[in-house]
Amino acid sequence: MKKVRIGMIGAGVHATNMLYPCFEHLQEQIETVAVCDLQEERAKANAKHFGFDKVYTDYAQMIEKEKLAGVIICLNAKSHPPVVLDCLERGVDVLVEKPISITVEEARKIEEAAQKYNRVVMVEHQKRCSKAYLKAMDFVKSDDFGDVVMIETKMHGRPYETLFNLFVEWHIHNIDLVLAFGGDVKTVKALQKSLAPNRAAMAILLQFESGAVATLNWGTEGGFGRFSERFEVVGSNWRGVIVENARDVTFYDHNRTDYYSHNTVKVWKHDWWPMHENFTHALDGYVGIIQRFAESIVSREQGAPSATDERKALEVIHEILKQLNIPVDWRYVSSAF
Repeated sequence: MKKVRIGMIGAGVHATNMLYPCFEHLQEQIETVAVCDLQEERAKANAKHFGFDKVYTDYAQMIEKEKLAGVIICLNAKSHPPVVLDCLERGVDVLVEKPISITVEEARKIEEAAQKYNRVVMVEHQKRCSKAYLKAMDFVKSDDFGDVVMIETKMHGRPYETLFNLFVEWHIHNIDLVLAFGGDVKTVKALQKSLAPNRAAMAILLQFESGAVATLNWGTEGGFGRFSERFEVVGSNWRGVIVENARDVTFYDHNRTDYYSHNTVKVWKHDWWPMHENFTHALDGYVGIIQRFAESIVSREQGAPSATDERKALEVIHEILKQLNIPVDWRYVSSAF
């Protein structure tokens, strides 16, 4: 694959810790051309540390002068839509940090613009490209798995500035995965135990267009950490797969013809242990999503998750918010924690 010319828009804490370290692992696919940030010193620091040639404080100038094939945008949820739309109009493909927007309407505008200008738009949900979830997806797509009939997930969190922030900054990871494995959603039913204006425990029931069902346990309690995430997919052929904390994968196969003597369980774990904490994050899906973006630029085939995928995720989130009477109140969230 020929190298694609990439520029970065944003050099904040999240981008610096999670995205920039990825380029060391993508030197054969990506030419790191330029960094743009309103704070020039921050852009200069990232360009120096991560091997970019040029620095800008105006992304429009960067796109015009550097003949970029694509840009990676990592700002904040409120700022993403106008910048994404402008980049599409200027003729470059876009990988944007999640969420693509805070409203369904803005996500739909980006979806329509991508189609209008025939550009690739991908959303940086790195969990889709982590080794654990890729292995789980391969297992689910195998002929022996059968149809997906049930998904059970949990995703604990911490109190954000608002519950809406919690949904679009954190739990949107979970709904993106649920839609990737289950397909389009037909019905949503949500319940909650409210603890404070920005604290709650939630149980959500989904039914997909296929008829399969899903249960989601979300909330601010439990906290991030070792046991914060669990994702299980059950198939119609007595097979299932469990992903614990986006790391450990358990595949099980209960042979329906001889249940007691043919129960098979296999466990997969990462076989790497990076020394630098940034590399831990980079290799846990971030490298994969950027590589998928570069491949989509070259092939001109829309990679997933797309603007359409994100719009559907936001539709489910806003339906849950509506049922639980949670205000659509977004506030800036620092990624410095």
